[in-house]
Amino acid sequence: MFQGHSNCNIDAKSRLILPAKFRKYIKPEADNKLILTRGMDECLLVYPLDEWEK
Repeated sequence: MFQGHSNCNIDAKSRLILPAKFRKYIKPEADNKLILTRGMDECLLVYPLDEWEK
């Protein structure tokens, strides 16, 4: 899971633009597949797919 604070934008195709400071932590074996879920206090939790499946 990524942890930190950042304001993010959603583009015209409803895609979330993940800030560069978080992108560098995506492992190649995750194949750029992420799971997003709503956390507490209006935050998003983002997990690489392999971590989510554990």
